[in-house]
Amino acid sequence: MRDNFSEFKFYRAFGSPISNGKHKNIYLEGTRRPTNMPVREHIIIDDWFEHKFGIKARSSTIFIGITRESVNKYAQYNSCIVKRISFPNDSQFIYSLKIEDLFVDIEDLQHTKGELTKEDIYQLLENAEYQLTNNPESIPVSFSGEVMAYCHSFLLEDA
Repeated sequence: MRDNFSEFKFYRAFGSPISNGKHKNIYLEGTRRPTNMPVREHIIIDDWFEHKFGIKARSSTIFIGITRESVNKYAQYNSCIVKRISFPNDSQFIYSLKIEDLFVDIEDLQHTKGELTKEDIYQLLENAEYQLTNNPESIPVSFSGEVMAYCHSFLLEDA
């Protein structure tokens, strides 16, 4: 089971118990709904990612972190359990070194500008300089922001 999975490990918080082992990405077809992000902004952001990378990054990816500490911040406020997670070698990863949590950046922009336009959101995303890689080792190990993993499946282990 492990041979087509990368040795590179990320971390992920889960709101309910989930078993170790291989799991399918149930969001692959763009079925993920936002937990905190307003739906209108979520759709605009997804459209931008789809145009830029061909992936509806906010609706079809698994949100992960490079360090356990970065995921623990989210987990402690949401009573989540943290697991180590790895991905098949053909997975893709989207991240911005300028964005730790896109929800927070969108929220900050709303406080500054009020009602956001599509152009406001697109400008924020362009300025963030999002990157797409299929090599997780190219993401700096000190990066504490969110990474979006586009994959068909993933492998979980206790952290």
